[in-house]
Amino acid sequence: MGSIGRAAEALGLSYRHVWGVIQQWEETFGQPLLEALPGQAARLSDFGERLYWAERRSQARAAPQAEALAAALDHAVASARWPERPRIRFSGGYEPWLDSLRQALEIAGGPGMTIEYPGAVEGLARMNAGQCDIVGLALAVDADSPCGRGSRIQQAIGRHLRLGEHKLIRVGERMQGLLLPRSMPVGLVGLADLLRPGVRFACRPQGTANRMLMEDLWQAEGGAANDMPAEVVEEPTQAAVAMAVAAGAADGGFGTEMHALACGLGFVPLVREQIFVACRKPFLDTPQVAALRDTLATPHFQGILEGLPGHRGPGAGGVISLRRTLPWYK
Repeated sequence: MGSIGRAAEALGLSYRHVWGVIQQWEETFGQPLLEALPGQAARLSDFGERLYWAERRSQARAAPQAEALAAALDHAVASARWPERPRIRFSGGYEPWLDSLRQALEIAGGPGMTIEYPGAVEGLARMNAGQCDIVGLALAVDADSPCGRGSRIQQAIGRHLRLGEHKLIRVGERMQGLLLPRSMPVGLVGLADLLRPGVRFACRPQGTANRMLMEDLWQAEGGAANDMPAEVVEEPTQAAVAMAVAAGAADGGFGTEMHALACGLGFVPLVREQIFVACRKPFLDTPQVAALRDTLATPHFQGILEGLPGHRGPGAGGVISLRRTLPWYK
């Protein structure tokens, strides 16, 4: 905020109280949290800045578990109040729009939604085993797609999606690319530009769909798996990847435009992903999916999705053919 007084007012506390708390923490850490020059607004010290981003990284790492627990509690309460209400079991990667979708369904009197975040690949395996109903997927499926036949994405996900057995329901689209500190020099336009000695690169862990997409893009630029930066900083969520770059724990990262802007980072767009939910064909004709599709198509939900930087929602709720959509089936 640039002003301790305005920050105290926003918190509903007195200036004296806030200043006293700051001094107590400075004594605890043995480091100044703020620095201010005469006539200038207060700002975080270098230590304070690092502490702030460390806290936000911790929150970003815990967000999927916290939201899944909150969704489970809401579902338990709703099930107790409306025991006959049908439900949809979601499994997949953590998505910032998902809780809004769950709430919109609840408000409309539609099915309840239980949510788990094992990742897209594991989610598809669970769906085929009858352990969930829908799975969230984000795939780069454009004409010049890096996830074509023989790609890591196709090898990991393609074996779970079978023609005639599965359908895709469109949610929207988003941009993925390089996340860069504002202080980075110009001229960084691709993943290969980060291939320098000592570079620390933040990304999702091995086996996640996002990591496989990044590696497919890397290979498309002429790189190989053993050419990746020597120091890879693995983070459990895309938000945590962005926090790692903002905190100075990494020199760059791979993630969404939304998270880059949220952390004040530079963003170099590399690929547009289409966002879907997948389901088995028999489930497509159930009242639960009809309610889901109707909710996705509402202006209310599309406004929520398009309010996320880098996201768009045209055609949300439409049923998509695997053969016409996925590059390895064309």
